[in-house]
Amino acid sequence: MGLTQKHYNHRPKLGLDDLNELLDANFNEPGDTATIDPNDYALSIDELIAEGQKAGYTVAKAADNKHLEFS
Repeated sequence: MGLTQKHYNHRPKLGLDDLNELLDANFNEPGDTATIDPNDYALSIDELIAEGQKAGYTVAKAADNKHLEFS
């Protein structure tokens, strides 16, 4: 018996429905925020920002310049 072949867990990228669920779960009161890693999503950063703004969120790059913060 030996090792199995090396493989990577290729999870499908997330979509707008996933983002909507995350935002719904995180926004319960005024002042709530949510931070996402745009690399987890199938949409581009510009698309994520545009969709968030279209839904009434303020969307900005986080201080680390790698994540997006929705408020």
